[in-house]
Amino acid sequence: MTGFISAFRGAVCLVLVGAVVALALPPVFADDLELGVETSASVYARGLRLDPAISANPQKITTTLQGITFDSNYDNGSLLSVASAAGTDAFNCGIYTESGDRGTAVYWFRFRMTGVAGRTVTLNMTHTQNPRPVVSVNGAPFRRTTAVEAPSTSKLVLTFGAAEDVAEVAFYFPMGYQEMHDQVNARVAAGIGGTTQTIGNSFQGREMLMATVTDTAVTDTGKRRVWVHARAHAGEVTSSHVALGFLEQILEDSDLGRRLRRNCIFTVVPTLNCDGVYLGLTRWDSQGRDPEREWNQSPMTPETANMKAKVDPFMAGPNPIQVALNLHSTVGSYTDTFFFKHVQPSITANFELIQQRYIDALNGATPMFENLSPQTSQLDPSIFIESYFWNNWGEAVMAMTHEGNFRTRVSDGGWSTDADYRNIGRGMAAAMVEYFNLPPLPSGVEDWTIY
Repeated sequence: MTGFISAFRGAVCLVLVGAVVALALPPVFADDLELGVETSASVYARGLRLDPAISANPQKITTTLQGITFDSNYDNGSLLSVASAAGTDAFNCGIYTESGDRGTAVYWFRFRMTGVAGRTVTLNMTHTQNPRPVVSVNGAPFRRTTAVEAPSTSKLVLTFGAAEDVAEVAFYFPMGYQEMHDQVNARVAAGIGGTTQTIGNSFQGREMLMATVTDTAVTDTGKRRVWVHARAHAGEVTSSHVALGFLEQILEDSDLGRRLRRNCIFTVVPTLNCDGVYLGLTRWDSQGRDPEREWNQSPMTPETANMKAKVDPFMAGPNPIQVALNLHSTVGSYTDTFFFKHVQPSITANFELIQQRYIDALNGATPMFENLSPQTSQLDPSIFIESYFWNNWGEAVMAMTHEGNFRTRVSDGGWSTDADYRNIGRGMAAAMVEYFNLPPLPSGVEDWTIY
């Protein structure tokens, strides 16, 4: 990486291993954010052309073997190949390795099997980044596989009853492009003070959604603007669930919801990497580019440019962004979810305290976050949205990234669920009361009664 080298405690956010695309990129690199060895700018400067295989959609297949139809040709679906293996109802499943502007990425899978009734199906497939993938039978909600169903990180063994003919398997509780839009629109329609709008299109023409939530009966004067965006990297689905929980809290008909809407304007972009999510990719967008690392690029990817076209007017307006939360996932095995807290010398000592104040506020707002896996980093000088905020507005914007893991929750050590991440998202919204020291409602409701 040009500029600052990351100071990072513990394992890295995302390790991408595999064949490197033609050019001599580092054989192993890490990060969903500030850890890395080379900027996107330097890669583009060397003329890297991105993997044309992504646009060919090799991960969207439909094939029938031994009377079972395997299908990944739908929103967020992904399965590169399937072939019969030794044994009855046993199959070797290949996961798509995508090439992009910083190397290769692979772990996401999601596909359906039809014709499984009364069978025990063995899937030989790698899921080392999540020892317990999820399964849905006959359209029921997804659940974690058991130790018997996931006996190793290279195998799934699923037994179905006589009436259980359709099963869907995924790396983690999935959320597709349209599924997320439907969830957001449903929450806004059922909640209070919310609107949605399209802020532009992706490279492949998919609409990018933004939700805005505030109490329109109260003047905007003095309101704090909070920016949230999720799913810069396609496979990082915990971020979608956090964003949904955040929306649930700020739209809620409760004293806390009313207090937040009365004092804040919330803008939420639920899916940055629209194409990558739809295509069922692990990390990159449909061009093989990383929309997370585009803030010093010209031209930017359309998706990042769409966000910048909202950020700049907000920052020039009467209610500039004061908190910006960038939601991600990590494949590391951590005790807790965590933030990347930027540290000196890339930022000031006071900004360290500002970040910690929000981290502590979240710690007090939900039992699903205890700050047991704190991570720190040097803020890259240019390539991330946090860099953009810092370079232009310094301490005025508390911009930070949250990383959710795919494994266990901090409250009891059990396997995490999508509901756990929605709980964290609700806590992120609730934490704004303490972080901003928001005034109480006119009714004088005490702080302790609203959590």
